[in-house]
Order: sequence, then C-alpha cells, then structure tokens
Amino acid sequence: MMDRAKAVGLVILLGIFLAYFLYAIIRKSPRWWWLVFSLISIPIFLFIFFVEPLVIDPMFNRFEPLSAKAPQLIPELQRVSERAGMNIPAERMFWMEASNKTVAANAYVTGFGASKRIVIWDTALQQETTDGLLAVFGHELGHYVLGHIWKGFLFFAGMLFVLLYLGFRCVGRLLRCCGPAWGIRDIDDWASLPALLLLLSLFGFAGSVLGSAFSRYQESEADLYGLEVTHGVLADPGQASAQSYQRFGERVFIDPDPNPLGVVLFFDHPTISDRVRVAVTYDPWSHGQSPRFVK
Repeated sequence: MMDRAKAVGLVILLGIFLAYFLYAIIRKSPRWWWLVFSLISIPIFLFIFFVEPLVIDPMFNRFEPLSAKAPQLIPELQRVSERAGMNIPAERMFWMEASNKTVAANAYVTGFGASKRIVIWDTALQQETTDGLLAVFGHELGHYVLGHIWKGFLFFAGMLFVLLYLGFRCVGRLLRCCGPAWGIRDIDDWASLPALLLLLSLFGFAGSVLGSAFSRYQESEADLYGLEVTHGVLADPGQASAQSYQRFGERVFIDPDPNPLGVVLFFDHPTISDRVRVAVTYDPWSHGQSPRFVK
C-alpha cells in the first residue's frame, strides 16, 4: 500500500507539472502546441530516466552493490561481459531486495550514461543456478550492448509526437461538437483536459499495442544475444536459458499457451513457450552460420 501511495503521489505531481506546462504552451501557441510540447518534453523525460535509478527506484526498493551480496558472482559475470567486448565495472552491478514483495525472479537494465546499471533481484540469486544467473545476465547485457534503452526512449518520443498530433487534430472537432454541452469554452480552457486525455487514452491504446510489439522485438533480440554471449562460457547456454524461463513461468503461473490475441494486445515479452523453443533450437554454430550479434 505504501508503494502504491508513493507511486500515485509521484504520478499526481508529475501530472500537475506536465498539465500546467502543456496549457501554458497551448495558450501561447494554439496551432503548434502539440509540436512544441513534444520537443520540450524530450529533455524532461530524459532527466526523469536519468534520475530514476538514483532517486525514484530507491523509494520503492532497497539496493546494494552486487559485490557486497554475491562477490563470488562478479568474476563470472565479468567473464561474460569480457566476451561481449565490454568492461562493465562491478560498481555498475546492483542487488535489489525483491523477496519482500514477490516470488518472481528477474533482472533488468536501467538508466543511461552515469546512471546506467544492471540490477539483479535477490530472488534470482535465491532461485537460479550459476548457469541460470549467467544466462539471465547475458540477456540483460544484450539490452545494455544493443542500446535498447536509447531505442526505447526514441520510440516513446515518436509515439508521444504522434499521439499529441492526433489529439490536436481531433480535440477541436470534439469540443465544437460537445464543448457547449460540457461547458468547455475552447482548448485553452482547463476544463478541456479530460476531453484531451480521453482522446489520448483512446489513441494510446493502439499505441500501447505497437509499444508491446516493439518491446517483444527487443526482448527477442536480447534473448538471442544472451545465447550468443554465453556460448563457450556455459556448457549449454540453451538449456540454462530454457530452464530459467521454465522456472520463472511455473513460479508466477504464466499461461504456457496464451491466447494469440492476448499476446498481441498485452504481452511485452515473448511467451515462455516461444522463449524456451528458441533457447533449445538456436544453434548457428553447428550449422556453419554466423551468429547475429556476438561474432
């Protein structure tokens, strides 16, 4: 409940700031507010993404250097990162306490520049074998190396631009039709905010479907990267990854055969069955083919 209260409080504060900022722009530039707000919001969200692992995440979870919680794991992780041609220092690797809130095991990449880091949940350390942890790390390293944070941010910025433009094109018509009955004078009236948010929500649903598809694509890339970067480091990377996916699916009761429409609408990761299938069948080396990412 405390986490939800803090999350709602942050959303309210950020929402008030952005709404005030938006309507100041609308009053200054009623024809081009959608473009101006899109451009100015980019550095705002960049700042939020930068400080998230430093300021926001610690409000919800406890973090410590991974070297303090699992020092024996650092050399193993560095073996994988060296194979990727990267030197990820131990101070960029963090342990997060998740066991007080969930039984799921996970890891993720967050931040950028000086705040970029790889985080491994304590549940992953408790549940995974060393090979499984290295397989998980290889997947997260894929996000790190392939620049998925930047690509995701650019995708988000593009989606925001399109949504605001569609809102601009439609909100005027909506207000001309229904504004008098709703008591809304014009788009620069604060009372128009619910109407604008309604349109953005409707268009945003379609945007969320595209966003989920983009996320599934990035996760698929990271899965392949993880298999490639642990090839030669683990005895059988495919089996280590498949068993890790299987354990995760069983522990959090993921449907092994979800409805395809549900996957398209709501899944931001490939299905567990698809990930297991790729893990145990992807083997370009035995077929004389070149790996896609790690040559």
